[in-house]
Amino acid sequence: MPRNLVIALSMLFTAACASVGGTYTPPAVDAAPSFATQTAELQPEPVEASNWWTRFEDPSLTHLVEAALRQNLDLREAVTRVEAARAIRSEVRQAHLPAGGVTLANTHTNEARTASASIDVGWELDLFGRIRSMQRGAEAGIGAAEALLSQTRVVIAADVVRTYFLLRGAESGIALRERYRAGQLELVKLIEIRVAEGADDQADLARARTVLAEDMLALANEQHNVRVLRNALAVLIGATPGQWQPPAASMTAGLSLRPIAIGDPAALLQRRPDVRAAERLLAAQTADIGVATADLFPRLSAGGFFGLLAGTFGDLARDPGHSWSIGPSLTWGIFDLARVRAQIRRERAEAEGALAVYERTVLRALEDAENAFSAFAAAQESLAATDLQLRNARTAAELIELRYDEGATAYFDLLDARRAALRAEIARIDTIATHRTATVDVFRALGTDPQ
Repeated sequence: MPRNLVIALSMLFTAACASVGGTYTPPAVDAAPSFATQTAELQPEPVEASNWWTRFEDPSLTHLVEAALRQNLDLREAVTRVEAARAIRSEVRQAHLPAGGVTLANTHTNEARTASASIDVGWELDLFGRIRSMQRGAEAGIGAAEALLSQTRVVIAADVVRTYFLLRGAESGIALRERYRAGQLELVKLIEIRVAEGADDQADLARARTVLAEDMLALANEQHNVRVLRNALAVLIGATPGQWQPPAASMTAGLSLRPIAIGDPAALLQRRPDVRAAERLLAAQTADIGVATADLFPRLSAGGFFGLLAGTFGDLARDPGHSWSIGPSLTWGIFDLARVRAQIRRERAEAEGALAVYERTVLRALEDAENAFSAFAAAQESLAATDLQLRNARTAAELIELRYDEGATAYFDLLDARRAALRAEIARIDTIATHRTATVDVFRALGTDPQ
């Protein structure tokens, strides 16, 4: 080999090692030492086990979550993405191994007939890190797919529990509205009698009938809401909407849970699967820069060929001709370097975009946690407030009803008192459901994989 060519190739190898052989380092993240929301119910202790829904001590709920984690179709899709990523890794690993195969041919021309058998073997020497970069990208792709699978499990478990609690709250609302509708219907009948007797006028009757119609409309809307929630729960567990029915239950009390361990922001970012997925996607995109950069340099391969040639296949075993070759080969797309450089610029731009996605995911994970903790604290305070509101509303309604029966107050006062009591009852049901879903959102924000 000419001396100048040897020097040029040596310089090329050195430049390649400097350009392609870089090491990816995950970006550093600054996290506060603690979360902003501080309450007695949220403790800065290490996060506990992943089956957090068992805290609610509801066997039906536990059964539904476990069914969803087995049967949910989003989870099935996420599993296939992991399997596909692992298949890509297996495919990339083969690039380090010799490649080739066996060829048999039987050729007829107007001049001769020939039969041949040959074996070709080739092996790329990864001098410039192209294959190593591909393997790093494949490994990062598996990590991203596995993290997204974890994220899907987190979301599915939380969605099942949240939908279940909303369903129970809506069912409690239906029972309450049916009770009030029955009471309002009795009141309408009573006022009809009083109007006939001259004790009340038509305005009282019209207003009573208006309130009854409002109750019927609200009840119809709540019944529709229950059907929607049942269908949503069916889809989450992989059942057929409209055919599946949840077990009957009622929700009349607030939660009494032990404190929830939430850890600290740094631990949250390490645990959250969406953050891990974003980091692994950044690593994969960074590896693609190495793959593209390697195309600036030649590819060196070693290979060999051995073949037999004869007139027929039978002659191959008796008296064939032989041919063989062995040695290295060097290919370099020197006229494609402009295209390769453009591809490198594209990969670097996409890596910058992946970095921005990662940083945004980190910020949103922290935002998600802070908002969930704040909502949980507010829900805790709302429980006591709605209990007080309900007690007072019930007392007022009972006293005004006694006055109405004695003729000491007008119907409108009784109606207003009853509506206030109904609103307080509904507010209590809604607050209990809000407290339960806020608790779910805390565990969802913590990002613990319910494997």
